[in-house]
Amino acid sequence: MEYVFISSKEDLESIKEYEKFFQNKSNLELVNSYNREAKSGIVGVRQQIRYLLALRNEFLKRFNESPIYVSDQYAVGLTGIIELVNNQIRIKQQ
Repeated sequence: MEYVFISSKEDLESIKEYEKFFQNKSNLELVNSYNREAKSGIVGVRQQIRYLLALRNEFLKRFNESPIYVSDQYAVGLTGIIELVNNQIRIKQQ
């Protein structure tokens, strides 16, 4: 599932707060935070998208990649359950 997101000033403030929160988390904690969201899926709540965008930014900072994507049409989506292997993220094989 994807969520089309057009940001506003209020969104940016909330995303920055979540980014501060994620800075203090370990890599494993980031993966676990993402996997909780991936298991429940995108539920269509704006606050969840703010959380996911901040989480995406932290993944990009640490790993230069993210399981959370943003398409050209502003759609935010999730790639599936991930795992941390040798301090790198990868999609978990079923």
